Amino acid sequence: MRLFICLILIYSAPIFSQDDLLADSLSEEIEASDFSLIDKLSDEEDQSQKLAIREQYYSEREKPWSPVPFRALILKGTRLIDLKTEKVYFTSSDIYAYAQEETRGSQLSYILTKDKIAKYKTFTKNLRSIETDVTLYPKVNPNNVYISQEKHQTIDPSLKIETHLTFHAEAISNSYFADIYGGTETLSTANRFQSKTYYNSLLPVDFGLSLSFQTGLWNEADNPVSWKSGSFGPSLRWRFGKWGKLKMNTKVGVERSFNFKAVRGDTINEFSSLSYDIELEASYDSPIGPILFGWGFRRMTWQLETSQFSSNFKDDKQELTSTSLFLGYRLDFEI
Repeated sequence: MRLFICLILIYSAPIFSQDDLLADSLSEEIEASDFSLIDKLSDEEDQSQKLAIREQYYSEREKPWSPVPFRALILKGTRLIDLKTEKVYFTSSDIYAYAQEETRGSQLSYILTKDKIAKYKTFTKNLRSIETDVTLYPKVNPNNVYISQEKHQTIDPSLKIETHLTFHAEAISNSYFADIYGGTETLSTANRFQSKTYYNSLLPVDFGLSLSFQTGLWNEADNPVSWKSGSFGPSLRWRFGKWGKLKMNTKVGVERSFNFKAVRGDTINEFSSLSYDIELEASYDSPIGPILFGWGFRRMTWQLETSQFSSNFKDDKQELTSTSLFLGYRLDFEI
């Protein structure tokens, strides 16, 4: 038995000596190796993980000690606190103003005056920045005057026309017929239908044309004389007043007769007439249309042109005057 044990020890001794040599070699190599690079990489990995976690949960703030004023919309109902008096105000509508955060990303902001001085404070959540919206506005200087150069234009070719149809009851101071026909009556009565057409422009004075037809009677007891005449001429209208549905106009015009015949029995005399008239007219917008009424005055020059009898009258030309009241209707149309 002893012999067997001795043999085992003799044969295993070289193996133990080889293991010891291998262990010593490994120890020497480990001691000679440089692990500083691995440590550095490990430290950098730890820092990267910490930064990633910080960026994930915390947003980095740029210069939190120097916030920049911005244009903002203050929402309706926002609570504002006066920095001097500590009084509390509430906005009754949306307001545009300059604002500035207490620090970048702060929950509190200041409302600034036009001189960029803090006046009130409020919660930042009550503000809406409009800086992006303002950048969309055109860069136009409001102090510059730009001359419009239109490439296209439109013209309204229609003409607004007004036609005034009126009936006049006239009283004429007519001593002229008393001189011609021999009599004492110096008053004549007449009815006149008149049509005046105006161009309704944007000017206060409108230009138009007038056409009149008149029938009259010089009612001398024994020798009545009746006449019929037609006249034509220019007219002007001035619109000077308006009160609700009522409008006031003044008209002036000149008319020259193109037919004027007076009849007494079987005798016909032809006259000519030149008249100047002025009218004060009111126009009322009624449910059935514009109603016209007013007063007129005329100064006329009558002249005997042809006569079928001879008479001893003083002059073949004489001036007469007349006054009238009239009533009518207005027609409006476009051409």
